[in-house]
Amino acid sequence: MRLAALTVTLALAACDRGTPSFDQGQGPMVHVVWHLPENEAVDVPLRQSIRVQFDRFLAPDSPLRQAICVTSSTIGGDGATDNCMGSLAPQYDPADRVAAWLLPWDLLPDTRYNVRIRAPATEKDAWGIRAFDGAPLEKEFTFAFHTAKDGSVPANEPRRDIGFCDPVPVGCPLPANACDTPDPTPRTTPAPSGILPSCATGFANCHTPGGLARAGPQGSVLSLAPADIRRLVAGEVATQTATAPDPAVAQRGPSDLFGQNMPYIDRNRPGNSYLLYKLILADSLDCLGESGPFVDPAVCAEGQEGAYARFSKDLYDCKDLPDARAPGDPDSGCPSDAGVTILARAIADAGDIEPPPVEPWIRADQWQPPAPGEYARLRSRIRGQGMPPDARISHQWVQTMSAWIGAGAKLDACY
Repeated sequence: MRLAALTVTLALAACDRGTPSFDQGQGPMVHVVWHLPENEAVDVPLRQSIRVQFDRFLAPDSPLRQAICVTSSTIGGDGATDNCMGSLAPQYDPADRVAAWLLPWDLLPDTRYNVRIRAPATEKDAWGIRAFDGAPLEKEFTFAFHTAKDGSVPANEPRRDIGFCDPVPVGCPLPANACDTPDPTPRTTPAPSGILPSCATGFANCHTPGGLARAGPQGSVLSLAPADIRRLVAGEVATQTATAPDPAVAQRGPSDLFGQNMPYIDRNRPGNSYLLYKLILADSLDCLGESGPFVDPAVCAEGQEGAYARFSKDLYDCKDLPDARAPGDPDSGCPSDAGVTILARAIADAGDIEPPPVEPWIRADQWQPPAPGEYARLRSRIRGQGMPPDARISHQWVQTMSAWIGAGAKLDACY
């Protein structure tokens, strides 16, 4: 896993191939492409977050700024109370372009809830949903759902806690010679410490943060040591975007221009973390509905489902692998050709989507692609070279990094 991650790191830090020219203006209006609960859903759990996926990347503060109004009425009513529910806790995950509003308490049972996703009222209105370049939600979006009659319906909230060091084991590949030399080493999906294992120090004039492993003029995307990553979390500025009045200060406010003086990792705010957008742009090259500017379309396999990584072979519980015995040993239970028949069912079949260490806000089979040209628009604000065609990482890695930042970007001592 470290070797694979190092390969990704080297690719991401490859030297400047030239920045393509993109439209610097405002992109198309924003639209809702998915939401949960579904419209007119019934028996919704009483502790249910409200989640909305948009077709554009949002301004980091957009979900915080009076972007949602939830009202309630008895079932059969018009749902026309004017009092919006307070104390909703918004989170924005740019990995999937999903805004989630978490409830601080249970909803009322047997009640109709009406949801309004707000659009800015005027061009200069500071409230409502906007894309990172200022384009507004096209129009207010509404839906409704009915809660269950009691608390017996379990909530289906994703597990979003993620440590810096802890990968998730997903099983063991069955070796061809399993009867004589089994390999019980579990395969894992990487934690952030596995996604960001090293700097590419073998390139000259590449983007590595000043004062870390290698100085360079461009700004950084990756770092080697936890101490270096701690510096990025503490407020290190992506210097390749430092065009604001004070290039040494990381911008974080709603009035700051997206893409200028961004923090590398903005603790608790993945939507304002430069590093995450560089990974998203690398992810976009892996056939997420739109190829990057340097990508040969031939790298996108026909029928490939986005950039989700898939298992290359069947995986099994490590404890189910046979004991090591010589081929043909009559006590081994294995035939002389070392074929294996004792494992009846794999825990993951070849071709299945690999799970990330965290559960995303939206399932893979419900994920919707962004608006056409969205990655090019994002790249015009996240300055620097376009990602090279071999900088291909899985969408699960991006989801993991986003959840880790959203949970506070806490650092554990791994090595």
